Amino acid sequence: MRTMGSHAAVKTYVCPGCNQNIPPGVAHIVAWPKDAGRGAEDRRHWHKACWERR
Repeated sequence: MRTMGSHAAVKTYVCPGCNQNIPPGVAHIVAWPKDAGRGAEDRRHWHKACWERR
């Protein structure tokens, strides 16, 4: 898991916690399974609040 700052967030993602868009420019969490590589197919982008609620 890592935090993506607002300046680095340049694409729109869908948060798996709420199924809402995370628009460009919004800081958020990027997470992937422990046993997975860091390939893009394993990463999920979460709103910080959704990540903390899970």
